[in-house]
Amino acid sequence: MNTIYHIHGRKNSIRTKIPVLREWLGGVSRDNIAINNKIAKGFVSNIIQEFKNKEIPDIDLLREVAIALKNQDMDLIQFSRSMRLKNMLDGLEVSEEQIENFLEDLSVFFYKDDIRDTEKFLSQLESVSDMAESLDLSIYGIQAYVEEKKAELGTLDKELSAIKKQVEQKKSEFINTVKNIEKYREARRYGE
Repeated sequence: MNTIYHIHGRKNSIRTKIPVLREWLGGVSRDNIAINNKIAKGFVSNIIQEFKNKEIPDIDLLREVAIALKNQDMDLIQFSRSMRLKNMLDGLEVSEEQIENFLEDLSVFFYKDDIRDTEKFLSQLESVSDMAESLDLSIYGIQAYVEEKKAELGTLDKELSAIKKQVEQKKSEFINTVKNIEKYREARRYGE
């Protein structure tokens, strides 16, 4: 049996007020709050008004936010995470459009390279960031740095190739010299 207590009943306590407040901020109607807590609808209104007058003057605004979140299938924890992420992005001075483009590019990258291990990818990204930091470069400077090192490597490869040719030439000259010396010795031996 659903017994409904009135304002002066025994349920006029903090144990009644907190669930009423939670449900109100969760977007539950006054009628349903009254039914859920087995209290009069007027008592629900009085509790809400009491919180509004004494502790939470913006309770109606908070309720609107909670209802809007609920309509978006979001809860306060998800909302707080979103706000934290937004504050971080604001601190980085990155626009929402840039982030959206980045996430789209990242999605294409994951699909194109068939990457299923995001943890591994993030670890590699952190490794690249650490490498850039150790080289005293920005992450955007890595490509230019790599291109510069490739050019240096190309130059060194050409120099190495030229040195190898010189070594081969000197080796050939040495072999010819040794052969000539042996011929000279042989000729001298028979000519004696």
